[in-house]
Amino acid sequence: MSTLEEGEIEMNWMRLCCLGLGFAILFGSAVGSDDKPSSAIVIEKVGDVGGIHNVFQLGSRVLSGSGPSTADDFRALKERGVSIIVSVDGTPPAVALAREAGMKYVHVPLSYDSISREEQLALARVLQEYPKEKIFFHCQHGKHRGPAAAATACQINKLMTAADVRSYLKVAGTSPDYIGLWTAAADSPPKKDDEELPELHESVEPPEIVVMMKEIEDQFAKSKAAAAKTPTSHDAFRQSNALLTQLFKESARLPSASEIADELSATAAEVTKLNAESPANVADATAIMAKIEQRCVKCHATHRND
Repeated sequence: MSTLEEGEIEMNWMRLCCLGLGFAILFGSAVGSDDKPSSAIVIEKVGDVGGIHNVFQLGSRVLSGSGPSTADDFRALKERGVSIIVSVDGTPPAVALAREAGMKYVHVPLSYDSISREEQLALARVLQEYPKEKIFFHCQHGKHRGPAAAATACQINKLMTAADVRSYLKVAGTSPDYIGLWTAAADSPPKKDDEELPELHESVEPPEIVVMMKEIEDQFAKSKAAAAKTPTSHDAFRQSNALLTQLFKESARLPSASEIADELSATAAEVTKLNAESPANVADATAIMAKIEQRCVKCHATHRND
């Protein structure tokens, strides 16, 4: 089968109602007896745009995906007609790179547990403020907060129904563990007359704990990479995990981390203990990283996935 035929099959599949999986990407149709069909929403899986992954297009002018990080990524977005970028990630967006590419940033940081009414209205305002612009919504990986933000903005502006939202989040890969995102995105009522639209900001200073969690994530990735090369990178693995330990300890001392300070401290102790076991092979080193990752997953399930 040719690549062209495979692409055509995939596109047709994406546009069919897959009842067995409980979702659909539809032309003017919705899933669920409690929702009226949307007028003509078309949801298309684009794939990668430059180095940006998990890109979807909703209708004619809304897209979502992972965060752009290089000048080439921003140019790729510009070539697709994007002029407004909305980041819902906690860390500050790359405003300078966007400007160089001739685009503007709007920053509405979201957590994983919900989308407040003020945040819903801010997201909706972007579409109203720039009614003729093509807008790209992104979080870090383009699977959870980004799609939820794009869906929220579309639903408040009556471009998607609740059923459309659920269908889109499912194919975008939004984790069912983040039930707060699903609920908030699918239940975003239109603006009331007495509601004021929040001001939009190019960049919002993140809480210290958000910055630290990003550093932990980056350091964890370095430790996993070193684990995969043990024993040749045995020293690098131990050194990387030593840095990871310190990041957990420093995070536990932050005022904004008071609710999870005990978990962070316990994880730091666990990393130190596991690191002292001096793994001599890839299997042992990988097992250590799996244990650390499981602690993080458990903490997220308690404090972030509501």
